[in-house]
Amino acid sequence: MDLDNAQRLHPLTLLLRAAGSIPALIFILLPVFTGRSADAGIWVNIVLAVVYGIFFLPWVVVYFLRFQYWITERELIIHSGVFTRRRRNIPVDRIQNIDIEQRFLPRMLGAAKVLVYTAGSTTAEGELAYVSLRQAQDVRAIIRSIQATGAGEEAGAGAAAGEAAGAGTKSGPGAEEEVGAGPNDAEGLAGGQGAQTHAAAGHIAAGNAGFAAGRGVAGNAGLAAGHVAAGNAGLDAGHVGAGRTAAKTLFAASTKRALLVGVYRFSLLYIAAIFSLLQFIDSDPMVVIDWLLRGPLQGIADDVREAPGVAAATGALGAVLLGWVTGILVAFNRYYGFHIELEGDQLHRRYGLLTRNEGTIPLRRIQNYIVRSNPLMKRFGWYRLELQTIGINQQESGFHVAAPIVRRSELVAIMDAISDGAAGTAWERLAWQQVSPLTSRRFMIRWTVALVAVVGAVGWWWHAALWGLAIWPLIPVIATRRFANMAWGLEGPYFAARRGIVYKHDWLLPISKLQVVFLFDNWFQRRLGLASVLVDTAGASEGRAAEVVDLDAVVAERLVATVHARYGAPGAAARSRSEQSPRYNTAGTVLR
Repeated sequence: MDLDNAQRLHPLTLLLRAAGSIPALIFILLPVFTGRSADAGIWVNIVLAVVYGIFFLPWVVVYFLRFQYWITERELIIHSGVFTRRRRNIPVDRIQNIDIEQRFLPRMLGAAKVLVYTAGSTTAEGELAYVSLRQAQDVRAIIRSIQATGAGEEAGAGAAAGEAAGAGTKSGPGAEEEVGAGPNDAEGLAGGQGAQTHAAAGHIAAGNAGFAAGRGVAGNAGLAAGHVAAGNAGLDAGHVGAGRTAAKTLFAASTKRALLVGVYRFSLLYIAAIFSLLQFIDSDPMVVIDWLLRGPLQGIADDVREAPGVAAATGALGAVLLGWVTGILVAFNRYYGFHIELEGDQLHRRYGLLTRNEGTIPLRRIQNYIVRSNPLMKRFGWYRLELQTIGINQQESGFHVAAPIVRRSELVAIMDAISDGAAGTAWERLAWQQVSPLTSRRFMIRWTVALVAVVGAVGWWWHAALWGLAIWPLIPVIATRRFANMAWGLEGPYFAARRGIVYKHDWLLPISKLQVVFLFDNWFQRRLGLASVLVDTAGASEGRAAEVVDLDAVVAERLVATVHARYGAPGAAARSRSEQSPRYNTAGTVLR
């Protein structure tokens, strides 16, 4: 391998990594600044801070000097490590998403982090932190260009020979075509492929002055001349002719929309985080609260203390208000300038105020459409659209946000634009079917038994805990809300499931993308003639799959059989050869 073409991170990496250590240093020295430690304890913290600086700063320098990466026709190669040397080879045809992230300080300095995701990965398989923004865009452009060339060559060879040929990058019995790949993209991408040659015919390397390659030098535009690409977008002009497909904007959030995202989302998590931070500032939160109530609020504070009931109500209202306001600020920072556009078979996203994110979602990787709402959002006609893809984005709870807040008509238009089977129209036409009403009885019995067991066990030692039984009336209320939001439906090539109590979640799954349809029941369900159906796709996170609970057993069996029949029906979406003969039995359908 020609190390002369190896690329390094941007020199600003040294500054940015050093700046990133400041919060940890402040945490170590916080007792020193607040005076909460004895004299001996203060000196311990000071010594720890000095040791931290002595070891961390040289580590940053060595890490920077030893980090190298290459882009070849077959792989993204990353060498890193200080004490342990890591060599990571990521096949280009396995790469699903390439995200560009800019936090506040790197954004001000013109630097960016490149995150590379492959099929089924829960975290980034490769990370370049940090390179210049132009260099980050070049890396993404060249990898897209190589992927486009490989897909075009595979399609041409397949048409001529009637079998997968690839571009010389795959071999062996496990090799599979990627053109028209369906629900088993995760399996085809995750394993079974032949050996990859690590020594390529030349390196396409991304530098501050351009990408040098055995296929040609494209200069600072960052494009491989062998791909005859045009401009910084990394276009494969040899395969798309005159130029790129015009990008179509599907949704652009205004400042008002970004604020509305937080208005309709409330979480006590932010309150917990605030009070956890206060614990480091002062051991007694009441000291901070008293400080906040000084001055013009002192009279109000005195009145509240004289009426305990008013104090409790005021405290609860204040907590709700605090959680609401912090939620608005967090959502505004995250979704400010949210913009998605469709270009060919790629969905491009960019969003963020302090941290700017750019990413691409290949349409063929979309496995599931999730529509979310809550009573307040639904009352005013707002919805949220998320996409489940092959490869889980843990920063977004396993899903990619396609539209943080949209009207119903906008939601339908976006889903139709990014799907082959008019997913938005199908969702709108769904005739939802309720599950069995017996599910409410089962829910109430389970939670009543659990409540009595917990309260009884604690009450045995502390009699005041028996007052916990007073919350029992909430159980039938929750059971009623839960039943109202439990439903399923079939519309054309789509299966739908609905669940939720306060927040309602609609899963819309293309039947052609299903991996598993499984019918199961337990002893209690069998006594009531009930069963549940689990429908799963590639890339679904554990505990987040679409599930229809407590259907009538006969209905559940018919549902499984119907889904299986539609999966194998003529005219279904294109699937790879390994997906043409799914295995099936009455307990479950394994569609692979």
